[in-house]
Amino acid sequence: MRLGPKLKTAWEPIWTPRLAYLVGLIATDGCLSGDGRHIDITSKDVQLLETVNEILPRRQKIASKRNGHGQTAHCIQIGDVAMYRWLLQLGLTPRKSKTIGRLNIPDKLFRDFFRGVFDGDGSAYCYRDRRWAASTTVCLSVASASIEFIAFLRNVLSTELGIMGSVSGFYHRVFQLRYAKRESGTLAAWIYYSDDIPCLLRKREKVKNILRGW
Repeated sequence: MRLGPKLKTAWEPIWTPRLAYLVGLIATDGCLSGDGRHIDITSKDVQLLETVNEILPRRQKIASKRNGHGQTAHCIQIGDVAMYRWLLQLGLTPRKSKTIGRLNIPDKLFRDFFRGVFDGDGSAYCYRDRRWAASTTVCLSVASASIEFIAFLRNVLSTELGIMGSVSGFYHRVFQLRYAKRESGTLAAWIYYSDDIPCLLRKREKVKNILRGW
């Protein structure tokens, strides 16, 4: 997958589709440390972190770690004060999971930002609708512990695509924004508008396979 030229060696907050995607990923799978300098991105998919390295001006080491359940995850730590402060200006904060709200994302790049969010905390699945025999429903969803962030995403997608989705409580005080049936197809076509864009390849193929069989 060709992603085009990297960002310049010095961090410059010039909005591009690739940068918008990275911000979406940091908003979900990322963490701003309390030292005012470091940004961590964690994922179980090495490919996703390799894609992050293709966007960053300098390649970062990909380390592995285990969580409390013995599962292996991979992470990148970026040490960049200028980037850290820029992310603060966008609305991100340390310990953001329950406090994240509206972020200052350019409208024309929101689909790239949302693709990063979807790769971080999104899921795709299909299930049998009990109300009608032999009926299958496709669903794309994003989860967050912040209802304000969920509302922000939903409002922008409603404005941009005319899709409403639904919001429900999930588990452990996590909220879920869901798009089902034709709305899921509209959303997928919008965020995966090209084969030559940064994304979690495994998730994109899963979405395409689900929609192809619907």
